[in-house]
Amino acid sequence: MVGEGEATLALTGKSVGKVPFTNSKSLRTGATVEIGTRNRVLRVTGSNFTLAGVATLNLNISNLRDFARLPGATDPSLSESIQKNMVKYGFNADDFSSGWTVLPMARGTTLEDPTLDLCSATYKSESGRQYRRQVTASKVNFPYLFLSSEVVKYKDKSAADAALAELKANYEACVKNKGGVERDGTFVDYAFATLPTSDATLAPEGSRVVVLAQIGKGVTARQLLAFYQFKGEMFTGLYIVKGGEVALSEAEVKRWFEAASIMAQRLDVKF
Repeated sequence: MVGEGEATLALTGKSVGKVPFTNSKSLRTGATVEIGTRNRVLRVTGSNFTLAGVATLNLNISNLRDFARLPGATDPSLSESIQKNMVKYGFNADDFSSGWTVLPMARGTTLEDPTLDLCSATYKSESGRQYRRQVTASKVNFPYLFLSSEVVKYKDKSAADAALAELKANYEACVKNKGGVERDGTFVDYAFATLPTSDATLAPEGSRVVVLAQIGKGVTARQLLAFYQFKGEMFTGLYIVKGGEVALSEAEVKRWFEAASIMAQRLDVKF
């Protein structure tokens, strides 16, 4: 590790490298020399140079095994400029290890399907959406019925604010009524659970809704953990659904809080 000047390096009397000249006083790596396993004499010679010290590293790698990362599935939607922008916010293939498939849902890059459908409610604010991208993540033998992120760019901030207000109102009504009514008039039970405390940083409390609930009963029961987060004209949703009447564990919920925190950070990216 050196500063200004130049020098030559010799290892047990044999020249092994040269530190190139510079006038800068900034600390830099002047040269890298492989010493080997034995203690040997390293000589640094020259004039008018600054030697900060010698940094050493011993690296041993063991238990090696071959591992082939599978190529990711091709996502043709990324050839579209809008979808290429939208992928910066929600899940992308690089968030997952080998063996996972991360691709848009059917109609997930369109406005044909609703974004907000919590508690079977109808949301007038859907008309304020401009662009949408919803993807699912899956792999063989994974424990979820549904694992998805959704990103929406609303036409402007007022349209996003309207969606957030509508979501909050429907959520509060659903908690009060212990469920919601489907478009065909069927009442669906929602049993809400208390969320564990987490240090994960989400969107500000006034700009988010987080839901932990059991939907339905018996053979139709499923566990829902959902994070709805807004910033400006952008929305990001993270949805985790597990089958059965066994609630998600506290540790599992906390792990998804960490993932939701990453989604919140991505809302800071300019569209």
